[in-house]
Amino acid sequence: MKKILKPFACCLLVILFACSKNDNDPETGDYNLRVSMVIHCGWASCLDSLSIDGNYASLKQNYRANSSTIKVSAVKVLEDKQIESLKTALDWNYFSSLNYNSGDLGADGCDIWLRINRGNQSHAIRFSPTDTIPQLRAFTDQLDSIWSDMGNFPPEMLDNF
Repeated sequence: MKKILKPFACCLLVILFACSKNDNDPETGDYNLRVSMVIHCGWASCLDSLSIDGNYASLKQNYRANSSTIKVSAVKVLEDKQIESLKTALDWNYFSSLNYNSGDLGADGCDIWLRINRGNQSHAIRFSPTDTIPQLRAFTDQLDSIWSDMGNFPPEMLDNF
């Protein structure tokens, strides 16, 4: 009986995993979207980050205002329609072709790091708030909105997009 159960169990496991839904397929839109946007400004005036993983958004802020440091730490469950809107707004082919590695941090300005994981694909860029990337506008507007709902988004930070 044990000789029959072992091969049967192995076959059952293979069938279960072979027939399981692939939730990581960018072609069908059925994938886990992970986004990390970090704003880092010189003189330790700001180190903020928004992370989105699945339906969860996490915001960490640490910035100076009126000679005091303000800290924000928030977690929010995003609605499915917000995630679908982000996926729709993201032009992955365009974003993954970008080769930005600029920024103003070295001149006491700010750098923005944007990393997106789309299923098994990943790409990151680093840029200055003064850079213009209009093809990302729809996507970054949605990130701005999520950020603003959870904390204090720096005014005019991404106006060029």
